[in-house]
Amino acid sequence: MKTDTRSTPLKVIIVEDLEPVRKECCEFLRRRFPNLQLDEAESRDDASALLLKAYEDSTPYDCAILDLKLPKVRGTAPESGTSLAGLVVTLVKDFGTRPTWIMQWTAYPEDEAIARFKADTRLRDLGITYEVIPKNDTLGPSKMLNFFDRLLAEKVCGRHLDHSYFKSQHRESVVSSSRYYAEGRPPVSMPGFVQALVDHWQFLLPHRREEALQALQGTLWELVESAGGVELAVGRTKEAMREAGENTEFLGGGHDAP
Repeated sequence: MKTDTRSTPLKVIIVEDLEPVRKECCEFLRRRFPNLQLDEAESRDDASALLLKAYEDSTPYDCAILDLKLPKVRGTAPESGTSLAGLVVTLVKDFGTRPTWIMQWTAYPEDEAIARFKADTRLRDLGITYEVIPKNDTLGPSKMLNFFDRLLAEKVCGRHLDHSYFKSQHRESVVSSSRYYAEGRPPVSMPGFVQALVDHWQFLLPHRREEALQALQGTLWELVESAGGVELAVGRTKEAMREAGENTEFLGGGHDAP
C-alpha cells in the first residue's frame, strides 16, 4: 500500500548553456520520473521567457535547475551568479502562487558566488526551497535525487494541507482535494493521504510536518512522531490501515517501487 511518488506529475525547467551537459541531465531525470514535463533553456533570456509564461498561465514550475554560470543570450560569455533566482522571487511576489523550488547547479567551486546567490535573492523569506548541487561531484546524482524526493513529498503530501477544507475534516469518510490539483486529478482519499504522509515523512519540510500533526489532531487519523518517522495514534485506525495494505498486496494491487 506504500505510495510510489515517481509517477507524480512534475514540471521542471533546466537552464544550461552546454547542450551535452543539459541533455545528460534531462535523460537522467526522465529515466526516473515518467510523468516529468521538462523544458530546456540555454540562455538567461530564454529561461526568463519560459518562467514568466509559466507564472502568467498559473502553472509555475515545480523546480528550476539553474546553472550558476550562464550567458544572458546565446553565444555570449557566461556570467557569474545569474539573476534567474531573483526573477523567481519577483514572480512569486507578483503572482502570489506557489513558489518554484530552485536547484543552483554548478561545476565551479565558487563559494563567493554561491553565498551572493543565497543572500541576494532572499529565497527563504518567501518559503522557496533551494540547494546548491555540484555537477561533477560523484555524489551529484544522489544529491539531486534526494532533492527531488523532498520535492515530491511536498507535492504529494504537504500542499494538500494548504486546503482549508482539509483542515476542518474530522470524519474518515470525507475526502480532500488540493486547490493546486483540482484539474485533472481525482480527490485524495484519507487513507491514501495518510499513508503518503507516513511513507514520506522523512522528506517533508518541518513546517509541513507541524501542519499535518495539527490538522489531524483529535481525529481518527491523528499522527504521532516515533523514532525516525510517524505513525497513527488511534489503534483501530492503525489496524484497519494495516489490513487494507495486506489485502491490497494479496490482490496484486500494491504500488511499491521495484
